[in-house]
Amino acid sequence: MFSRLAHQVVALIVVVALVAGGCSASTQPAPAADSPPNSSVAAAAELPAPRHQAPKQANRPSTSAPVSQIDSAPEPAAPAVRQPCPSDIADGWTCITLAVPVDHFNDTGMTTDVTFALKRHTGRGPAKGTFVTITGGPGSAGIYSAVDYSSYFAPSVLRSYDLVFMDQRGSGMSGGFTCLNATLDFYTTSAGPDDPDGGAALADAAETFVNDCIAESGVDEAMLPYYATTQAVEDLEAFRVWLGVDKLTLYGESYGTQYVQTYAAAHPDQVEILMLDGPVDLVPEGADYYVEGTTAVDQVTEATLLDCTVQSVCSQDVVGGNQLTVYDELTAQLDSAPVEYTFTYADGTQEQRTFTATDLENAVAGSVNNLSRRRLLQRAVTAASRGDHWWLARLAYAGVAQHPDTYEAIPDPSWSDALFYAVECTDYAYFPDAGTPDERAAAYIEYGREHGVYDTRNPGNFTGDLPCVYWPAQPGPNSRPTPDANVPYPIVIMASTLDPATPMGNAQRIYERHAESEGGVWLIYQPGGPHVLYGRDFSCPDDYITDMMVEGDYPRQTFIACPGDLVYDYARVPDDEQIASRGARALLTGYDDELNYGVDYWDWDYSEPLAFGCAFGGTVEYTATARGSRLVMDECSFVQGTAATGTGKIDDYSGAFRLRVTFEGDWGGRAVYNRDGNGRKSLTGNVAYQP
Repeated sequence: MFSRLAHQVVALIVVVALVAGGCSASTQPAPAADSPPNSSVAAAAELPAPRHQAPKQANRPSTSAPVSQIDSAPEPAAPAVRQPCPSDIADGWTCITLAVPVDHFNDTGMTTDVTFALKRHTGRGPAKGTFVTITGGPGSAGIYSAVDYSSYFAPSVLRSYDLVFMDQRGSGMSGGFTCLNATLDFYTTSAGPDDPDGGAALADAAETFVNDCIAESGVDEAMLPYYATTQAVEDLEAFRVWLGVDKLTLYGESYGTQYVQTYAAAHPDQVEILMLDGPVDLVPEGADYYVEGTTAVDQVTEATLLDCTVQSVCSQDVVGGNQLTVYDELTAQLDSAPVEYTFTYADGTQEQRTFTATDLENAVAGSVNNLSRRRLLQRAVTAASRGDHWWLARLAYAGVAQHPDTYEAIPDPSWSDALFYAVECTDYAYFPDAGTPDERAAAYIEYGREHGVYDTRNPGNFTGDLPCVYWPAQPGPNSRPTPDANVPYPIVIMASTLDPATPMGNAQRIYERHAESEGGVWLIYQPGGPHVLYGRDFSCPDDYITDMMVEGDYPRQTFIACPGDLVYDYARVPDDEQIASRGARALLTGYDDELNYGVDYWDWDYSEPLAFGCAFGGTVEYTATARGSRLVMDECSFVQGTAATGTGKIDDYSGAFRLRVTFEGDWGGRAVYNRDGNGRKSLTGNVAYQP
């Protein structure tokens, strides 16, 4: 469960692959260390993809089954294919592809490939357990995150646990169910739920998206019910059986918490520990979830912008000193008409473009889930206070994965919006008793109006699941399990008080529901904080999690507050008037901030060179190096009236930055600027203000 406009940010949480790849069939045996106990690996077979045509005589698909039936679900009999994962996706891991039943609860005779990544523990002797990570979405391909996520696990965890990531059916190496163009069209529609037509145009856009997405993906509509979470968790159970282990230590983030809770409800005796990070409470209906979420997005947006007023360096940067006032005034302006700004292409040519109310929503939706992106939002609103909307526009393009130069959708092999809806729309029913799909859409939109969500700063967040009323596959009667308040395994919940994607209320309800549970329950939270916590280089909660997993040491206190922040320290937006009064060091520092904290660089995955037009003209290009990146500027202007040409180096390991540059325009001269890993700066050369 996740918001429509905000759920793209999961693509920023998972690791973006350098090059798309997949595990193909192979008859060569993998190293014995990756063989499951007491099992043999058969030769590979040609296995059908998830979207292959269902035979005419196939049984009617079942989207779900009662928990009592799941335990008797048939185990897959098809062989597994093992081979090294592609080095550009999960180097050093073993990819294991299982042919699992398309329908785990009715025998259709069909199978589908689901791929898992396995990395054995590094310590001596048998593993303490099997640690499974389920990433967010739905729609993320978890194997793309395996290398990055596990690099933050404590060494004792790596020594003690076998690690497992997976590409959920339909994602990444498990199917590649995507519809990039239909998704982009829907996310950039100007129609809204509070338009004078009562949201009719938005409903039309949602229906068009569904039809176009299914056509673009080539998926067989008869296969859509099988993407439900209740089906997908049985794929993990099939892998557990293949691996030959009794229990799994489960970690889920965001939607992954929905997945692991569903698995735990179906197989409670196979769960060692259940960890929920940025959790989804399975009890609320979808519309109520989005009411809560839309309110949370508004609260986080407001808190982020007000934070600028208590950071003196930020408030001094903003015209008027108050970012929230700037934002609200811009919203009112955009409700009347778009604003124009100058866009520079990667080849240096320029044109006038418009920035709209929809763009502003998309910019915010992609910028509130974690501390670093909230900083990007603050910088963009600062620029807007000066009448410069280039920064917000770059955030808007990033928020919907649209290439700024071509307007085309940017492919991301680690993420699928099509799968998001395929899962979401079979897990949650929206106003099923309201009548036809159009009548259900009207009821959906009216529900938001009744609950006041269209008065918030991001009303489009609420209507994220509107396409579900038109989706061909609808939920069955047991699409989400009813949580059992008393379970035999420990539950560890992690949350942040300002999580806009899965608001803190979800964590609190789960904690209270299991307060008397046999296995115990713990809630570890950060004030402020990002959407998910574990493995993000926070000693709290990471140290607690390591002690629980490795030592079996559970804290006596069950409600634990960690230190937390709302946003990372502000990085200034270059301003020509301020720089003129402060001198050459301010000019170089301004370029330092922009080249290191701009949205395009921040989102770059290093796979290909990154080139884009600078805010006021000229270009910059980044190229990956062994230690970070090298950049080349060609008359790049981040300060009005001044252009910079030169080269720079960013060292990701030490944090150092070096810039050798020549300025022309209001500022002229040459300089060499250095900032070491401790933030100490030096400047040599002769740069002077010469308006």
